[in-house]
Amino acid sequence: MRLADDVTVGVGDVVVTRHNQRALVTGRGWVKNGDDWVVQAIGQDGSMRVQRAGGEAVAQLPAGYVQAHVELGYASTAHRAQGRTVDTAHAYVSAATVREPLYVMATRGRESNRLYIDTTYDPDVATSHEGAIEGDPVEVLEGVIRTSGADLSATATRRAEEEAALAEWRVMAQGGAVLDVYRRRRIAIGQQEERARLQLDRGQTPGGLRL
Repeated sequence: MRLADDVTVGVGDVVVTRHNQRALVTGRGWVKNGDDWVVQAIGQDGSMRVQRAGGEAVAQLPAGYVQAHVELGYASTAHRAQGRTVDTAHAYVSAATVREPLYVMATRGRESNRLYIDTTYDPDVATSHEGAIEGDPVEVLEGVIRTSGADLSATATRRAEEEAALAEWRVMAQGGAVLDVYRRRRIAIGQQEERARLQLDRGQTPGGLRL
């Protein structure tokens, strides 16, 4: 049968339900958003009998629910893939990926894990003034590995700030900023002194007496 997103699903396919529905009872539980199922049968009215992936519980999904809230389940986000094990895993990696989900994506497959690295991905394409620039896949992957998306504790944040405060680039930047402030102050003082001198010159006679 054809689903709402125009993909075809058949008996034996893995699907995922995308909406909580307590009225659809399955075993001791109910149909939830993010649950994975294997299609057992498809009714002529568009309904679907599914069995929980890796389990024995069975649910009967009405045609309306199938069309509105069922999708093929072969692709998922790294967050949803946590705890899952498959035969082969194919992971999409871009410059916007961070280290933690990369580990999840690269460890799901029993037989193989493949990474497909997008070397032209621009996370800010809406404001980009140039076309996509081809990058080196190794450099993209190294950047992902260096970038963590985990929340830091207060202690770790303080330590990172203390280390950054002493970093050469920050010291040089702060030093340059201080010198620029001093330069601007000297210019402002010089301009004030020059204006004061001009006003004094205009208010005196050649003999040195003020008019």
